Amino acid sequence: MRPAVVLLGLAYETAVLKVLEKLAEKAIVKGKLAENASKRIGMLRSTLQRLECRDDQRGAVAAAVDFADHLRDRRNDASHPVESWPFDDSDEVEELITSATRHLPFLWGISERPLRSQ
Repeated sequence: MRPAVVLLGLAYETAVLKVLEKLAEKAIVKGKLAENASKRIGMLRSTLQRLECRDDQRGAVAAAVDFADHLRDRRNDASHPVESWPFDDSDEVEELITSATRHLPFLWGISERPLRSQ
């Protein structure tokens, strides 16, 4: 199950990078994109309050970024030879996969949101 977690985490980290690139194209994110996944997720999280969202959408968008960070931790655990997390827990791996499909549309949608009016 470790390879599945690594691949899922890599896919999500790529999605975070692509969302940040789209935000940079719109000048919502300024400067050089962070060099690692943790910092890129932090950059993305810091832009959320500037985006236009209804309250219910804001919660879903924030949850998507939080999930990306949680998955980043699990991907990091999976990509090292000494296990720090039990990869034989098929229920949790299945939940990661299911949650990824739930959160991805909200994560990807960040790049399509306009800025809040001042």
